[in-house]
Amino acid sequence: MTEFAKEILYKNNSSGDVKLWHPDKGYKKLPFPENFNMIVISTNTMRGCEDGQISCHDSIHKKCPIYVCHSLANTTTFTVRMQRKKSPPFRFSDKPIQMTVVCHYDTRDWVDDHPAFLSTGKKPGDVICHFMPDKHFVICKK
Repeated sequence: MTEFAKEILYKNNSSGDVKLWHPDKGYKKLPFPENFNMIVISTNTMRGCEDGQISCHDSIHKKCPIYVCHSLANTTTFTVRMQRKKSPPFRFSDKPIQMTVVCHYDTRDWVDDHPAFLSTGKKPGDVICHFMPDKHFVICKK
């Protein structure tokens, strides 16, 4: 997988190195699927992903886990540092966590029933941003 990523990210010149970005394991302490409040501490473009990234999503095929990886144009990857806020008395709880967010700016060619549209009520052409869940990761230049 590393060699494939190098070929894609370095345009067939695999002399560069790559880094995998996984979601912070601290998010497992969040009370999903219940509603809760989060405060965004900082948002930054992910270093190494400025001119391309590969997103990998886990999938189960006949009881065997596999990863489906792809690279889409007009996509930006961010790190978002946030912290859960308990209410009341609106105190911070837990440690801050860092999550990976991927924003797709050109969705005109996506199918109408894409899961991103179904879950957000958006349509082809709209910007779609999402957190990378557990067992999914992003590969970027190092």
